[in-house]
Amino acid sequence: MKSLAATTKGRRLLFFLLYISEGAPIGFIWWTLPTLMKTAGVDTADIAELSALLVIPWTLKIFWAPAVDVLQFKKWNLRMTIAVCQIIMGLTILPLAFMDLGTQLGWVKIILLVHALFAATQDVAIDAWAIKTTDPSEHGRINGYMQMGMLTGRWIFASGFLLLSSVLSTTLVVFSLASVIWLLVLVVLFNPDPSLTVALPRSFKDRFFDFHKNIWQVFTRKRTWAGLAFAGVAGTGLHATTAVLGPYFMEKGLAETALSHFFTFNLVTLFIGSYLGGIAADRFGHRKSTGYFLVLIAAIAFVISGADHFIKAGDSQLYLLYGLFQLMHFAIGLFTASSYAMLMDLTDKDVSATQYSAYMGAVNACESWTGYSFAAAYRSTSSYAFSFSLFAALSLLGLLILPILRRLKANR
Repeated sequence: MKSLAATTKGRRLLFFLLYISEGAPIGFIWWTLPTLMKTAGVDTADIAELSALLVIPWTLKIFWAPAVDVLQFKKWNLRMTIAVCQIIMGLTILPLAFMDLGTQLGWVKIILLVHALFAATQDVAIDAWAIKTTDPSEHGRINGYMQMGMLTGRWIFASGFLLLSSVLSTTLVVFSLASVIWLLVLVVLFNPDPSLTVALPRSFKDRFFDFHKNIWQVFTRKRTWAGLAFAGVAGTGLHATTAVLGPYFMEKGLAETALSHFFTFNLVTLFIGSYLGGIAADRFGHRKSTGYFLVLIAAIAFVISGADHFIKAGDSQLYLLYGLFQLMHFAIGLFTASSYAMLMDLTDKDVSATQYSAYMGAVNACESWTGYSFAAAYRSTSSYAFSFSLFAALSLLGLLILPILRRLKANR
């Protein structure tokens, strides 16, 4: 049987499946589990603290990503790292099937923190695999398929479960989630990729000193810091308009049932946007497409700000806002596929796990500082419209960085 890694279409399917193993537990832990915990009587503040705790490994993964780069030998490569992480991810999910979420919160935190640690490491290794083995001309499509896989897994174990919660038990869903993660271990093991194999056996000491030399070169290049600056600022517009969607539409008078359908359609528009964004990025250029999609997001945010002024709670025109936010999610899919492809272009294959983790860390940091700043802006003005406009304008600072990236060629 031919390995999926051997063909272009096979690679796309491979990374689509691998990202299902990322999206499925994220959907359950970040969307479904808080709902189950609230039903079990857990205080909202405790749920929020748990969510904040589980972000930490994803934010700090840059600090152990070098181990993923260094610990690659003749009989151990990125595939083995991914497989081990997936096995442990499944093992740390299973106890939730037997735990009382209302009384065993301490154990839930420990188990899910361990899970998040290995999930973040798996993410580092999957991205490194894609960078090492995929031609730059295909980065857009690969990122599109990755995002589609993540959204598929997220929908099944978040929106899908919540829609069927009356007929499915939590125990069944937890066992199903662990089974999906472990089935995808087989995808890793039965799809070898010769390009990942380290041809000559080398000592850990040799690999460490080579890595130290390469990483020093990478982080003294202007293009690396330009990429980090772009990742840290360009997402402010999209993060500001999506951070408070639930409270925003509840204040506008959208019914809870309609809100659940709204979030389901969000995933659909993100899915379509990711697919088309990957195609467009590979066809028209990753940097150029990223710039166009960034402008599109800012333009939609400005239109939303204007619409917010005249559409009041309970207005019959509320569904105009509904449609604008769906369009925003479509644009976010376009931008995510193209911008991640551009950041992959900037990444050196020899230190791909570490460098790309740094870029993704900057993306996470952008989401974090935007959230805190949005809260401060809203408290000061009590205006969603002003806050949406402010951060849309800030995101356009990314356009000043894109010309620098055009002049700085990646050393691949």
